[in-house]
Amino acid sequence: MRLSTLEKVIDIASRVTYVVKTKKTSLDRAFQEVVKGSSRRIYERVPHGLTYRLCKCVLRDYYKLLAVARCVLRRSNLSMRFLVKLWIAMNGETLIDDELVAKIRQRIGFDESRVREFLSSLDPYERLAVMYSYPRWFVHSVCRYMPLNECEKLLQGLNRDDIFWVRINTLKSDIDRVVKKLSEAGIDAVVDKDLPYMLRLVNVYGMPPQLEELVKNCEVVMQDKASAMVVEELDPEPGDCILDLAAAPGVKASLVMQLTENRARMVLIDVSRERVARMKKFLKCMGVDMDRVEVVIADSTRAGFSKRFDKALVDAPCTSSGVIPRDPAVKIHLESEHTLKRYVGIQKAMLRRSIELAEEVVYATCSVLIEEGEGVVNEFRANVVKPRIGAGGSYIDEMSDLVRRFYPHTDDTHGFFVSRMRGLRN
Repeated sequence: MRLSTLEKVIDIASRVTYVVKTKKTSLDRAFQEVVKGSSRRIYERVPHGLTYRLCKCVLRDYYKLLAVARCVLRRSNLSMRFLVKLWIAMNGETLIDDELVAKIRQRIGFDESRVREFLSSLDPYERLAVMYSYPRWFVHSVCRYMPLNECEKLLQGLNRDDIFWVRINTLKSDIDRVVKKLSEAGIDAVVDKDLPYMLRLVNVYGMPPQLEELVKNCEVVMQDKASAMVVEELDPEPGDCILDLAAAPGVKASLVMQLTENRARMVLIDVSRERVARMKKFLKCMGVDMDRVEVVIADSTRAGFSKRFDKALVDAPCTSSGVIPRDPAVKIHLESEHTLKRYVGIQKAMLRRSIELAEEVVYATCSVLIEEGEGVVNEFRANVVKPRIGAGGSYIDEMSDLVRRFYPHTDDTHGFFVSRMRGLRN
């Protein structure tokens, strides 16, 4: 690669980082916005896979880059372009020729020994925050209920980029066909021992064309195993009338209908008209019987129904800290602790409403934070019952038999919290 080509890659990565930071969007949406916008012609002349991976790496290491730039290089006015160059100086050999990395290091005056000296001067919590690139408040929150060495394993696990699950949509395809098609494309797919409709893809980065085709045809859907286990906890059965209080984008609702062979009935609530429109299109593509689904655009905390439901799913809006392996842009959205406090209020209101409306409730968040899991359900402790999918994973002793947690470093999944409860009138 020429230095001029690398400069183009750096330009795209800096723009993507800027969009994520200013618009609070995901990596994929920011990337598409940049490469389809004014950078389209530049993108056509650079290595696509390398460009995307560089964007992902810069977002993953954003807070570490800030700390090194400010405390080691003594830079006060930081541009996104400089942060991208700093990442290359620190880690570029994994993606780029050593010669180009050396040139970038020389340009910005990078000295690796000074970085090591800086890290060794930090207290244990600060070191974890910088080393694994998280806001300080987040590290303190995660480490509050677990040993420091276990906390480090979790933070390191959240930085993984090799956790890649897909779900086979048995409403439109079958397991053997999908596995065979992926195998013919050279994609190593391992059938999960717990959920045979789930596949763990090994050594897959990005979206191979053959997988993209299966996703486009809705034969498979991108879904983490822990997310599927939330629906398994709900245990949907034919004839159940199920309320989903935060339904979009519809991935879990489609699994409910898959597991019941389109014989459940569902009421799906979401507050966003735009998300609901996309969800309807997705559910139709997935082969869901839309005659058995009612979609409601509303604030689920205020939704009123004359009937009572058999089951309710509260896959509540949250910080999404558990999906950092898939989207490291989440880290930047966690910059302020105020975000967490806002979500906790919404989660409690949704859970309170759900147990008024259903005989049984499953509450879940894709978060590793205690405040969004045990801290929420603890207010409804009298209603909590042991989960079907097996208890454990909580670092709060008195809750360990009543809830289920999934972590990337122990379960090879995204971070998830799952709890089951009785309704108030049950």
